[in-house]
Amino acid sequence: MQDFRISLNSTTNVFFANSEVHGTVYLKTEEPLKARKIEVSIIGRAKAAFNQLRGSISYYYCLSRSYIEIEEILWESDGDTNKIAAGNYQFPFKFVIPINCPPNISATYGNIKYYVQAKIDVPWAFNKNFVAGFSVCPFIDLNIDSRLASPVINYIEKTKLFSSKAVKATVRFWV
Repeated sequence: MQDFRISLNSTTNVFFANSEVHGTVYLKTEEPLKARKIEVSIIGRAKAAFNQLRGSISYYYCLSRSYIEIEEILWESDGDTNKIAAGNYQFPFKFVIPINCPPNISATYGNIKYYVQAKIDVPWAFNKNFVAGFSVCPFIDLNIDSRLASPVINYIEKTKLFSSKAVKATVRFWV
């Protein structure tokens, strides 16, 4: 196998909740490749863990929550050969990020991560994997908060050195 990778159709790899993640899995092989299937998954998961010391005993706490975990089969063997012919392959995919997905975060005791994983299921051997991470940004509707509709006013007064003239300006802008 010469090449096995994922390319997301985004220059920034940043997406919003309730938006689509488009991409392509690329496979290049010069000889037939033993495989049962090629699949792609989108995974978004929160993990938290910490230790608490009570006296001389340490207690370990951990929690994991899945926000999205969807799998799509891109290619599957017909059952007899378990081989994919030599050549260049492109497998497009599309997933929708659920509206309730929180943004990425990485902290001391936990994180929220999102990624797309491509996997070649190889019989009687280790599977081939490729992972491409991406970020989810929160969608914030600024129209909900009425305070943001009112103008922000700032008064500026400047006096030049060795001059008695002052320049006054009022700046108004809306967020």
